[in-house]
Amino acid sequence: MISTKLNLKWVLTPLMLMCLSIASFAQNIQVKGKVVDADTKKALESATVSVKGQSQSTRTDANGAFSLNNLNSNSFVVVSYIGYVSKTIAASNNAIVIELVKSNTELEEVVVTALGIKREKKKLGYASQEIKGESLTVARESNVVSQLAGKIAGVTVVGGNSGIGGSARVTIRGERSVDLNKNQPLYVIDGVPISNSIVGANGRGNLEVDFGNGAGFVNPDDVESINVLKGPAASALYGSRAANGVIVIKTKSGKSNKGIGVEFNSNVTLESALKLPEFQNKYGQGNGNGGPFEFKNGAG
Repeated sequence: MISTKLNLKWVLTPLMLMCLSIASFAQNIQVKGKVVDADTKKALESATVSVKGQSQSTRTDANGAFSLNNLNSNSFVVVSYIGYVSKTIAASNNAIVIELVKSNTELEEVVVTALGIKREKKKLGYASQEIKGESLTVARESNVVSQLAGKIAGVTVVGGNSGIGGSARVTIRGERSVDLNKNQPLYVIDGVPISNSIVGANGRGNLEVDFGNGAGFVNPDDVESINVLKGPAASALYGSRAANGVIVIKTKSGKSNKGIGVEFNSNVTLESALKLPEFQNKYGQGNGNGGPFEFKNGAG
């Protein structure tokens, strides 16, 4: 009987030591790797790398690299990135390259509605259309309002003929008044309503002066999105000033970046007069403003 107990003791002890050694061997594994696009092989920054079933996670740096410490060799690493299909791989202490494939599933479209509230487009009960800031910087106009022409249904844009800095008038779903300024929608920039009334003045010699409009001073590079609210149901929260619709402009906000982020762009516009009037430069007016060559509205 004693010999049997001794034999079991000598058999079980090595097995326990072996299990402990295997468990200790499975600990303290460091996983390093890089996350790239499967098509372009470009590094994906800020991709989420987590351990399956655990709270441990990290993000890739600007070069797509990541590192996870103290993992079991039988653990699994999950890599996810917005717009890509998530991928799960077994943990390994070798440097690995993880290629993510772009997802064909469309994301839920979210638009900025009245008072800066974000809603899913399919849940809106009124007409709303949005364009992103990237669309405003391609073949840009000097007036950001002019960029809406041909991009949003039901919106008519009439630009002034005064050249750079001139005004642009916008109407949504047709004219309602003989007063041009009473046909324009309300402009709201980051929750602040602004006036877009066209201001002009008659100069000397019947020369019209175009002082531009308020929305024309918005820099297209600062715009994140422009959302056009059409109809009374969409613009009811803004009151009677929004009877002709609302154009909601959301500007970009700052974000943290590693290192120095510099963005540079340039825009050059060249214009020439189609036809110049013929002036008489040989004779003067004579006796001041009341001379024989005084301008009299074509009557003399």
